[in-house]
Amino acid sequence: MSTDSEKITACVNALRDVIRTNFILVGGAAANMQGHDRVTQDVDILIRDPAILHDLKDFGGFKLVEGKLHYATVPIDFLTTVVGTLSYDEVEQAEAVESIQGIRYLKPDFALAAKVRCAYLRQEDENGLSKRHSDLEDAVF
Repeated sequence: MSTDSEKITACVNALRDVIRTNFILVGGAAANMQGHDRVTQDVDILIRDPAILHDLKDFGGFKLVEGKLHYATVPIDFLTTVVGTLSYDEVEQAEAVESIQGIRYLKPDFALAAKVRCAYLRQEDENGLSKRHSDLEDAVF
């Protein structure tokens, strides 16, 4: 089941309006927001401080559902690392971030490397093979 791109866009814009530069958009939502035809169910953001979740739950449109933050019906995944080990600060120091219309993304080369590495590291659980396939599709350009 996918979430339509208008809902993803509304969620990302709400995050931008509330927490501004304190997150980096990654994953399928990042690809979707940059104009790629990418179906996704959630919004993944890289953050410095997980305590931001507590701040967001008090803003209009954001709510906790079974312990997970949502904007309207879109679940938001808070990541403290990408590519397994790189923190928000390390991504910043590597100058791997660009801003487009006030939203911060991984630069294309870094995002591509992250997707390839994620595909390589996927565990063989029930969703591992399908997620590996979608990771590799994201790496095609």
